[in-house]
Amino acid sequence: MGIDHQSDLTILFADIAGSVALHEQMGDINAHKMIVACLNTMGKMVVKNQGRVVETIGDEIMCAFRHPDSALRAACAIQEAIHEGIATPLSVRIGFHNGPTSLDNGHPFGDTVNVAARMVALAKAGQIMISQYTHIKLSQKNRQRTRHFNRVFIKGKQAPLDVHEIMWDGDDRTTQLSQARSTSYNRQPISTIHLTCNNQELVVSKFKGDINLGRGENCRLVIPSEAASRSHATIAYTIGKMVLTDHSTNGTYIRTRPGKRAQDSLDLFLHHEEWSMANSGILSLGQPLEDNDPFLIYFKFS
Repeated sequence: MGIDHQSDLTILFADIAGSVALHEQMGDINAHKMIVACLNTMGKMVVKNQGRVVETIGDEIMCAFRHPDSALRAACAIQEAIHEGIATPLSVRIGFHNGPTSLDNGHPFGDTVNVAARMVALAKAGQIMISQYTHIKLSQKNRQRTRHFNRVFIKGKQAPLDVHEIMWDGDDRTTQLSQARSTSYNRQPISTIHLTCNNQELVVSKFKGDINLGRGENCRLVIPSEAASRSHATIAYTIGKMVLTDHSTNGTYIRTRPGKRAQDSLDLFLHHEEWSMANSGILSLGQPLEDNDPFLIYFKFS
């Protein structure tokens, strides 16, 4: 019992998107049945492609594979299976990372698991994200199914990490998926985000319009920091999500609250990029987060 050994593994997370709104839309019993069926389908695709489901955390599964090519096949099979059920409002985001992985009674833990969790947190519904290190380990044929997505900072890493997206369908089915489901998402109840900074407080929702953040006086939330740009970032409702978009010179730093889910414990850096907001946490415009910074923006969903 206890710590076993270290193996080179590929850790994959698959997370059902929009499950909270699904409960509100369909009721707990029907939503639960749909989510369980989706989790079972994902598990079957994992086993079919030489992987194992390590654990299920709510509406998310954590899986382990011996080789990233097997993880890629499983990830694509999951997206294809979910797409076949396009009449339902379910969709899945997936991320995986390969590297030396420590095991505790067969349960993976450590840096490889943490990076894999960051990959799925970067994915939107219908996307599959992988790290640069994983991209290198793929076969040449499978590398041709990817495209470079962006370079991001993640917690625990000094240097930015290159992230790649797997194009799981040659007909760009990801785009079709978003278009086909937009009406369904728009019918779901929309969460609101509460933003606070010093004595300022704003509420962002579908009905409030875009929120501008920055140093300029015309911004809805004015942050008088020298590191912030005049028009630094916006938060807007887009297809069932609140999306933060950075337009700044120095970028936006993000930290979400601690926890076990993929969206928890994130440290992200955006520069002319967008992020689908999740969980609750802190934003810093233009400079790394520091506890005594008076210009930190706290955000929380309700």
